Amino acid sequence: MGPVRAAERDRGLRLRRRFGAQGNTFGGPGKVFFFTGGTIVGTDTTDGSVSVGATRMTPTEIQVQYGLYQANDSQCCNGTSNVRFSWTGTKLAVLDPIPPWAQRL
Repeated sequence: MGPVRAAERDRGLRLRRRFGAQGNTFGGPGKVFFFTGGTIVGTDTTDGSVSVGATRMTPTEIQVQYGLYQANDSQCCNGTSNVRFSWTGTKLAVLDPIPPWAQRL
């Protein structure tokens, strides 16, 4: 067996994301699930968010964007907040404050 090429060695360190919804229908609060090397390493929140999206920043960093809501808002956001998540090689790190649940739901 020959040496492991850099592309093969680093493949498992790339942070990936998938979206999911809570409850029995897709209309429930959404979460971002983070994976690396085929293993789940965490979620963005424990309680979900009404409006959530994510974009890749680097191979080990993903930015999650949350729609922000005020009391009595209809299903239209009052702004957004961007939160960066990074894979350190051993754990998922949150680099920015996550907006409170009351603003995300």
